[in-house]
Amino acid sequence: MFGIFRRAHPAEKEFRALIEKYAGLMRATLRQIDHRMPEADLEELEQDVRLKLWQSLVTEANFDKPAAFIRKVIVSVSIDAARKRLVRGSASEHLDITALEISDSQSAEQLELRGELFALANRLTAEDPTASQALSLYLQGFTTEEIGTLMGWSEAKARNIVYRYLEDVRTRLGSGRN
Repeated sequence: MFGIFRRAHPAEKEFRALIEKYAGLMRATLRQIDHRMPEADLEELEQDVRLKLWQSLVTEANFDKPAAFIRKVIVSVSIDAARKRLVRGSASEHLDITALEISDSQSAEQLELRGELFALANRLTAEDPTASQALSLYLQGFTTEEIGTLMGWSEAKARNIVYRYLEDVRTRLGSGRN
């Protein structure tokens, strides 16, 4: 009923596009922190990440490295959640927040590439489900040999499919910087 009076915030369209594009990266990163997290807790953390991103998007002019920025927000929200668990006395020995620390070994470009690959895997779900599945397995850390075995392909076919999409994204990211 009140929808007709609602005004779109200037950053709303950009925010929705950002969330849609990087939803897979957000969920995978949160799962990496706590693989035993119940679905309800995962959704709550995702909502906290969205809220913090929205607040940041309102104050920031633009993000030249959105995947890196999103990952920093995810780490921040996850650390806050772990602290809350400790205060409540909940068990948190299985949390792996240290694995997510942004280090020199993981550059903003690498995070951008990973974010773009998650977005591509999501888009490919309808167009080419098997390529989407292969790319998703690669993003989970499976080797091309393991992907080939899981998909019933040769290692060469798995490598060709994964690396073709990897190269496409790298090329697109490279041309966007020039």
